[in-house]
Amino acid sequence: MNLTVWVSSIKHLQRFSTIAPDGVTANEIKVRLPKNFPQMTINQYNIPLVMISEGKLIVEENSISFTAKRKNSFLMALQKYKNLDYNLSFKLDISEINCIARYHHIDIISKYNIHWIRLMHSSEKTINNLLISCRGYGCFTKVHNKNDKLHIFLKELIEKNNV
Repeated sequence: MNLTVWVSSIKHLQRFSTIAPDGVTANEIKVRLPKNFPQMTINQYNIPLVMISEGKLIVEENSISFTAKRKNSFLMALQKYKNLDYNLSFKLDISEINCIARYHHIDIISKYNIHWIRLMHSSEKTINNLLISCRGYGCFTKVHNKNDKLHIFLKELIEKNNV
């Protein structure tokens, strides 16, 4: 399986929730948004991003790997991405994944809130705070549905390998 996904972290979503909590206005976000925070510019407005990186997730029988990629699409003319981590990459051995869980940070503006997938790995503590999500724009209903399918697929793969 080869998918384009977003990667975030629990720490990033906690920080996002202080910048864009539910009920905040666009003007308030503008004042709260640090220059170094991952963001997208549309029509002179800077919008904080829930992701820290975007790239390819490759799921094989015995491993899961991620490699960040730069944006290069038609949308680049309309959107400007800043402060994404284009160097992020990881590879996990399926047999060392202890748990797969859903993660939902409740304090984020509802329209940006995603049910992330959290992989907990036995040997790499840093990976335990990373979250993955299928990418999507606009209405996140499709993202939630894709994440549900990916979560089930990964859970079954991990259970099969850890028997």
